Amino acid sequence: MRFMIFVRIAGAVFLSFIILAMGCQKSSSNPPTTVIKDSTVIKDSTVIKDSTVYIDSVLTSATLKNGLLVYLPFNGNFADSSGNGNPTTPLGGAALGYDEHGYANSAFSGNGTTARVAVANNGSIQFDTAFSISQDVMILNTQNQAFATMVERSTGQGPSFGIGMGIPNITNLEIQVADSLLTCADIIGSSNSITDTSHLTLQPYSWYNVIATFNKGTVQIFVNGNVVSTQTGGSSTVPLCPTADLIIGGWWDGSNNDGYPTINGTIDEVRLYNRVLTSHEISFLARNFQPGSTRVKPGIKSGKAPTVN
Repeated sequence: MRFMIFVRIAGAVFLSFIILAMGCQKSSSNPPTTVIKDSTVIKDSTVIKDSTVYIDSVLTSATLKNGLLVYLPFNGNFADSSGNGNPTTPLGGAALGYDEHGYANSAFSGNGTTARVAVANNGSIQFDTAFSISQDVMILNTQNQAFATMVERSTGQGPSFGIGMGIPNITNLEIQVADSLLTCADIIGSSNSITDTSHLTLQPYSWYNVIATFNKGTVQIFVNGNVVSTQTGGSSTVPLCPTADLIIGGWWDGSNNDGYPTINGTIDEVRLYNRVLTSHEISFLARNFQPGSTRVKPGIKSGKAPTVN
């Protein structure tokens, strides 16, 4: 009897080892995945929705639609491709030129004097405590020049922000953001704004991804995915006047008289958001400007089938 009990116990132990081994083998052949689909994902203290997908910490482009106010890919035209339908107007000889991949009619080309693109706000452009703006930029010289501004175009009053090289009299990359003291009848100055100076001068004939973010009084500039400057101390909100335009490659209509002319170079892939971009999103937008990138221009510009990294 004792021998039979011992045999039953030994058999049970052996069976347990077999089950455990099978479980380990299954686990090793099917490792856990880091793909998260169709759910809210929190990255860098920012909630991202709408079927966000992270694959091994690489952000897909799906989430870049969240909070997107204006998107100018310059795919053969100057239209807003964000889905918000903000009217766009090329001004002062604005033309389409070659982008960073060498594709014609795929980027906005500025002449350094009058050329710029005005994006009128049809009511969809709204931000207060946060915004981000991203653009790909290539300059031809280091003169003072505007990359993107939000201002009443005919008067220069009621601006929200301006990013470019320099504001107003130096060639460093800077962004100036108005604070809550500024009204729609004011012009921007040191007493009603915060300026973040990067101490970085972009080199002519080189392409850069330049991103600026504002979050409750803190301003940051990123170049090619890396933060190059941070400034704190601004007000927690930024004003947005209803008659202000988003002007790509320029400032207000009289800007050539105040030492801050339009861009002498090329701008592509302009995106304006009503939120702060996460570090993953910033890296994704700058992926074409980082060592080892294999990104190519999408098929819509090249006429070829899209290629994915």
